Amino acid sequence: VRHECAIGLKQMLNLHWLKYIEAGSGDQIKNNILSAFVKEEIIAIKHSIIFAMEPICRCREVPWPDLDNLAIALIGSNVPQELEIGLSLFEIIIQYLDESFVISNMELICQRIETAMNQTQSIDLLITAIDFLVSLIPMLDPPIPTKLDELYGKLYDIFQIALIQEWNVVYKIAE
Repeated sequence: VRHECAIGLKQMLNLHWLKYIEAGSGDQIKNNILSAFVKEEIIAIKHSIIFAMEPICRCREVPWPDLDNLAIALIGSNVPQELEIGLSLFEIIIQYLDESFVISNMELICQRIETAMNQTQSIDLLITAIDFLVSLIPMLDPPIPTKLDELYGKLYDIFQIALIQEWNVVYKIAE
């Protein structure tokens, strides 16, 4: 039920977010969504809530510093599930963030992507890190930061290992 609610929430926000801002209820809605996200224990539902946040992030007339700070805290976590959720959240919101925020946190972002890419025992974390890395590179103006270029090289190493060891998720890495 909560999963379906998150899907419905995204549809509702896509259609009506600007109306909620005009009515003055934007902050309350953001706080409620963030509260539900933090309290949710099921990872799949957290992912659905992340996707539901996208219409709000797309419309940055209403800043959401609590979400930005939560994303930083999550990718800074040493708990693999929190890191995976943080990287997923960043993958959705990064294109809407202020460039100076992204640049000032690029070193941390690169470190955490690298940490996730080294966690081969957690395939979900590895796939999320790869997805985020692949989505991040085209967003940046040249020259690409050296660390990101190195991570891109590491991506090919991981793919080679996956092929050699016949991981059953090699197709996900290839995508």
